[in-house]
Amino acid sequence: MSFDVETHAFANLKVVGSNAYLNHPDTDVALFAYHLIGDSGEPKVWFMGEPPPADLVAHVQNGGMLSGWNCLSFDATAWEVILVPRFGFPSVGRDKWLDTMHQAAAANLPRSLDGCAKAVGVPYVGDLKDNNNLRRITNKTLTPVIQGDDLAWLASRCRQDCIMEEETLKRLPPWFDMPPWNRMREIDRIINDRGVLMDVELVRGLEHAATVETKRIDAQMKELTNGAVPSTSV
Repeated sequence: MSFDVETHAFANLKVVGSNAYLNHPDTDVALFAYHLIGDSGEPKVWFMGEPPPADLVAHVQNGGMLSGWNCLSFDATAWEVILVPRFGFPSVGRDKWLDTMHQAAAANLPRSLDGCAKAVGVPYVGDLKDNNNLRRITNKTLTPVIQGDDLAWLASRCRQDCIMEEETLKRLPPWFDMPPWNRMREIDRIINDRGVLMDVELVRGLEHAATVETKRIDAQMKELTNGAVPSTSV
């Protein structure tokens, strides 16, 4: 099933990052759309406060996969930290999510859903891609309660994104079925979930050394050219 979630929060996603954003107690799942891939009907929409949809629950409990755009960084976490504890949804294993953005990246296609959809020939309604309107509606400070036309617009956008992701997925090249590439998706997911250890002091030291060296060669360049070229970056 393709899956796409829309949230409602005080926190700024771009400032705090997806993990802090979704784990904030004031962040809600306003609604989500889901669709059985290949089904001729429109995506169904769940609204906050409703019970978990029986068909979606059955799909998950029977080991079915969920796919989404950038879902491993956002939708999967929203499911586990909001939908499971607050609304009684069944937990979904990380290996049961197919991230279409990851597959697009492997094919050297754009990492944005809109850009990739355009690249592979998937049409969409531009009015539903108004990100300024999306930010206004999903910001609790600007829109304390999503209702009326705003709710209808958000649901329509979510349905469209669900179908866009599904149709884009159908047009992407298959994942590489040869070692070691056939394990790269799993390995990448584990690394992203776990994080990567870094020697922060070494990184800071290298940053300082790079700054000092840049100043030195800039001064040398200025001297050698009698000021005609003030820095090496010109």
